[in-house]
Amino acid sequence: MGEVNVLEILGKINKNIFSQKELNSLIQYSYKIASVYLKSSIARKQLPASIDIQSLDDLAIDSIVPLFVVNNAGILGILRSYNNWKDPIATELDAEYFLSKIIWKRTSQTITSHLKEKDPVFKKIITNLNLCIFSNDLYKKRFFGTVYIAKSKNDCDFSNVPPMEFFDSIPEHIYRKKQMDLFNTIFNYIADNSGYNPIIPLNQLVKKVKAAYFANFRESTGNVTLQDDEFVYLSLLENEINNINERLETFYVPNHKITEEEAVFVKKTFEDITADLLNGGLSSSLFEYLRHRNSAVTSEIFYEKYHHIMNYLLKNLKTNLANQLD
Repeated sequence: MGEVNVLEILGKINKNIFSQKELNSLIQYSYKIASVYLKSSIARKQLPASIDIQSLDDLAIDSIVPLFVVNNAGILGILRSYNNWKDPIATELDAEYFLSKIIWKRTSQTITSHLKEKDPVFKKIITNLNLCIFSNDLYKKRFFGTVYIAKSKNDCDFSNVPPMEFFDSIPEHIYRKKQMDLFNTIFNYIADNSGYNPIIPLNQLVKKVKAAYFANFRESTGNVTLQDDEFVYLSLLENEINNINERLETFYVPNHKITEEEAVFVKKTFEDITADLLNGGLSSSLFEYLRHRNSAVTSEIFYEKYHHIMNYLLKNLKTNLANQLD
């Protein structure tokens, strides 16, 4: 990127002699770094390819804002990071690496927060896996913005990291294993079936675990017994669609809030929404989801007639899922 002298501006921030113009240029530069990272996250399958441009912009802004706000002592977040940085920042390359590293870290955290918010299933799985990591003293390390898991600090060698695509080659049944059995089996699979070092990208693991369990339940032809330690979410989402349909038919239509025809495409819209929940979380606004089902609905009509209803139904859906997944 190179159009900003990062070293000079950081030095001025450290001495508290920077101008607002210089700070603004650093903010714009940081925003570009976060945006590039987010776009690469789509290629790495950490974010759904269907995510819209506005959502990417919002995520980029959310990622860098904490670096450019002050705490109660009046200290900028980026200055705290600068003062805590262990390596020397003596050249422009040093400064650009420092800035990129802290923005990669923050953007990775923002992605995880976004996925947790949009996808209750993702939140449940990553919570369980993080508990397993902590309980079994596995080693967690962030590398170029991605969180990896290794058996120990000595095993965390980033000289030969498995690419994200490698985890597509691991047999699906392995991702259905539980807790430490899951981690140990994947560590061994990497060691025995590749030349890569046995370390696992955490968010990618969550996605593969989720996909494996949904595939398993879709293939099932019998009744599924719900067990506390299983990721059983497909039936929960199906129940929520039925609840939404019942609410539309027994309250909104009889009370003339919407017509029967409108209730049909609202229900279809929520089927699209829950399908996205199964595949990485919500990718659009409620308006965009509804317009996909009824292109005649304008933004004005949506906010006048449908937004309140759909927002209420979506909040209920998320609350019900969160309560059942706790």
